[in-house]
Amino acid sequence: MFLLKDTLATSYGLLQNIFDTTHFDKSWIPFLFFFGLLKMLTTAFSIGSGGSGGVFGPSLVIGGSLGGAVAIFLKEFTPFYVSDVRAFVLVGMAGFFSAAANAPLSTLIMVSEMTGNYSLLPPT
Repeated sequence: MFLLKDTLATSYGLLQNIFDTTHFDKSWIPFLFFFGLLKMLTTAFSIGSGGSGGVFGPSLVIGGSLGGAVAIFLKEFTPFYVSDVRAFVLVGMAGFFSAAANAPLSTLIMVSEMTGNYSLLPPT
């Protein structure tokens, strides 16, 4: 799993691991939630101190990790609501970045183009 030092980097490896994993158990919930909170903290410190840092990459990682935590929680306790955790990760990525950038429509199109899948456009 990822450590604290991984929140200081781009953390795209976390998203790749989520998309590559097929089985999720409830041990992922606190990890993804804590990782999202740490990524929020490190991003705030980086941008707030005047350092170079963007908003796009960190918001995708934060949204993806929190969306994954919600999906795994729902899958563990109400399995009939969640068929695929990765769909929740994509919706979390799009939702968090659209809130951070204050541009919801362009974010919907951008995430759909990035994934090459338009089937998640209505839930997003």
